[in-house]
Amino acid sequence: MQQRSRLNVKVAARKLKDIGARCARLWNYDRNYLQALLEAGIKDVLVAVPPGEVSSLYSGGSNGKAKQIAQVLKPFHNKGMRLRVAVGNEPFLGSSDARQLPQAMENMYSALKQELGTTRVKVTVPFFNGIVHGSYPPENGRFASKWVDTIKKVAAFIHRTKSEFTINIYPFFTRKDNPSQISRDLALGKKQNKINGRTYSGLLHQQLAGARAALRRLDSRYAAIPLTVGESGWPSAGHGEATVANARDYTRHVIRVAKSKSLPLDKNLGTVYLFEGFDEQRKSSSRQYENNFGIMKESGQLKYTVSLR
Repeated sequence: MQQRSRLNVKVAARKLKDIGARCARLWNYDRNYLQALLEAGIKDVLVAVPPGEVSSLYSGGSNGKAKQIAQVLKPFHNKGMRLRVAVGNEPFLGSSDARQLPQAMENMYSALKQELGTTRVKVTVPFFNGIVHGSYPPENGRFASKWVDTIKKVAAFIHRTKSEFTINIYPFFTRKDNPSQISRDLALGKKQNKINGRTYSGLLHQQLAGARAALRRLDSRYAAIPLTVGESGWPSAGHGEATVANARDYTRHVIRVAKSKSLPLDKNLGTVYLFEGFDEQRKSSSRQYENNFGIMKESGQLKYTVSLR
C-alpha cells in the first residue's frame, strides 16, 4: 500500500484482503493505514520509519521520536496486530548517514519495550541487494567491505533481539542490467539452476542464498537468523522486459517458492513481501517501469489473476 494510491485506504486494504494477503508492508506508520488493515483483517504488518526520520531516532534516544512512534503503534498492538518496525529503507542508497542506523534501531527497540511492555515487536532494516558481492556461486556471497562495519552491528542487534535480517531482491533489475548473462527464464523462475550440486528454483533463490552466505561469513551463528525478503516484484510496463505476462509469471513464482517445502528459498525464511499492491503512476518520470510494479492498477483493478492464500 502506498500513500499515492488513488483508492480510499479502506477500499485498498479490502482489495488486498480479497486476493488473500495475510501480511502487509507500509512505508510509514500512519494510523489510518493501520486501522484500515486491522478492519480488513490483515493483522501482520511491517511498518516503516521513513528514511528522513532515522536521524531523529538516532538523536532523540528512546524518549523522542522513537517514543512517539511506539505510542502510535501501541493501540494496534493491544488489538492483536503482529507488528514489526523497519528503521529506514535501503540506507546505503540514501543521503542519510548509515552510521546512525545501529543506534537508531536500539532506540526504537527500547521505546517499543518501554511503551508496549514487550520485546515481541521486532525491529529491522531492509537493505538493498547490492550489499552482497561475489554471490556467484551463491556460497561465495559476502558483504561489501565499505559497508560491512555497519552491517556487522545491525546483524548483531538482529541476532540479540531475535529479529529478522531483511533484504530487497529484484531479479528484474539483474536481468535488465545483465541480459547477456542472466536468462529471462531464470530471472522469472521458469528455469531451475544447479550450481555446485545444489538446485535453485530461480534467480531469487540464488540471490537469497548469496545473502545467507554473507551472513554466515560474518558469524556462524547467523546461519539461523530469519531472512526476510523486504521487496521483490516485476513491473508490467515501461521497459522491454516489463510486460503483464512477465509480471504475472514472476509474482506466481514468488508465491509458489515462498511456500515450497521440497525446495525452500531458505531454511529460516521469514516473510517474502511482494512489491507492490498498487501501481504508483507518479513515482518516476524518467523510469516508467518504476510506476508499474503493482499487482493492481491505482484504480484497484487486478492486472492478472493471483492468489496469495
